[in-house]
Amino acid sequence: MKHVLYGNGIDDDTQAIQDLLDGEESVVKLPRPEKNYLISAPLKIGGGKTLVLEKDAVIRLADNSDCLMLKNKPDARENVALIGGIWDMNNQHQKPNPVVKKVEGDSLDIYAGNAVCEAEIFGEKTARATRFDDSVYFGFLMAFSDIKNLTVKDVTFKDPVTYGCWFGKIDGFLVENITFDYNDGNPYPVNMDGVHFHGLCRNGVIRNMKGACYDDMIAFSADEFIAGDIENVVVENIEAYDCHSAVRLLAVDHCVRNVAIRNVRGTFYQYCIGFTKYYAMGNGVCGRFENILAENCEIAKAPMLKKYKKDASHRYPLFYFQQETVSENVIIRNIVRKETDCAVPLIGAEDGVDLSGVKAENIEQVSFVGDVPLIGRL
Repeated sequence: MKHVLYGNGIDDDTQAIQDLLDGEESVVKLPRPEKNYLISAPLKIGGGKTLVLEKDAVIRLADNSDCLMLKNKPDARENVALIGGIWDMNNQHQKPNPVVKKVEGDSLDIYAGNAVCEAEIFGEKTARATRFDDSVYFGFLMAFSDIKNLTVKDVTFKDPVTYGCWFGKIDGFLVENITFDYNDGNPYPVNMDGVHFHGLCRNGVIRNMKGACYDDMIAFSADEFIAGDIENVVVENIEAYDCHSAVRLLAVDHCVRNVAIRNVRGTFYQYCIGFTKYYAMGNGVCGRFENILAENCEIAKAPMLKKYKKDASHRYPLFYFQQETVSENVIIRNIVRKETDCAVPLIGAEDGVDLSGVKAENIEQVSFVGDVPLIGRL
């Protein structure tokens, strides 16, 4: 190996780790570091490669690096795996979150989310991409695109600027045993998704996810960056308390279909599952969702974060259906809710949303804050 692998938390390990990834071994197992690995540029993993770290081994992004920690090489089209490691983006010492627009006092007064951010800041070049473009700063911790058979497991995502991990055009994926260890953000706890799946992600399993994220723990966005249907995904075993949301589905021109979400435990200050239209790109009239199952959930509302908008009187339901969305064969069943925060409906829809394609079965609600409707209009 050309470069020394230090692992002392002081000297830069980027090139030494990259040398190993560029070598002939298909499985690259990093030894336990003395303190932690330190990198200052994105590591690039090729096809047919597996990168393995001890589950509690820390790899940290150096101050002022302002970049991804890991991505796949452009020609890495098959069989990529990451196993283990606490991946610490060190967000307090990177460029701040690019979507925070205005801060007034100690609260987030005006916040532009993904849609406005991408439309205004990143431009149309992201609208119909086929691969991830890291020529602009998004604040993501890592990103994978255009791969068949991807595994990410036994990983802790620590303190990203925005998303923990971005995925696009992935056919066949396993994402499991993931922990989200997020601080209060840079500069505020917003837009900090867990794992974010974009168009043409299909045939995957996501399971055993825990922690609190300051945006969607799991997002499926069919028309963002890479456009295309998202389909055939199982999500199971989520544990998240005082989290923004468990799962968000987003679409405008394409469809999110055949998604089963099971065994969710937690409290959420926005919603548990959101059915939403994606506004930044595309010309579609509505977001479309087909054959979505949510079952076996023990959930409730969590208090709104103090640093969010001053006026937090509007509270979302636990299952949220946004305007200009169409849902066909959505089943919500075996839900237990013990509510101690606010008496919003379990299932809520904005004006004009047709809920005839939504069925609720075997629902138990116990409230300590007043009557909680099963279904309501927002």
